[in-house]
This record gives sequence, structure tokens and C-alpha cells, in this order.
Amino acid sequence: MQASRARLFKECKEVQRDKAADPDIQLVCDDSNIFKWTSLIKGPSKTPYEGSIFQLAWSQIQ
Repeated sequence: MQASRARLFKECKEVQRDKAADPDIQLVCDDSNIFKWTSLIKGPSKTPYEGSIFQLAWSQIQ
């Protein structure tokens, strides 16, 4: 379990460092539980989803 926690912590730090890679997608890890993440995805322009933000919450089984 420690290996997965360390790996997720590393991934979280990389995501925070690379936020500008795709401004339409954000990944946020829960500071109090590294196994819980939230994704925010902007709807693509020139589609019925433009202006929408989709939220996806997911967690890694511990």
C-alpha cells in the first residue's frame, strides 16, 4: 500500500506542476486522502457542450 500511496503522491505533484499542459482539463487530488481525485473537463467549443464543465470524482481502492 505504501508504494501506491507514494506513486499517487508523485502523480499529484506532476499534475500540479503541469497544469498548463491542457487548460481544458484539470486533475485535483484530495490533500487529506491521496486516493481521491476529481477531474474537471471543459466542454469542447462549437458543440452543444461548450461552456459546460463536467466533474468526475474517482478514487483508487486502497
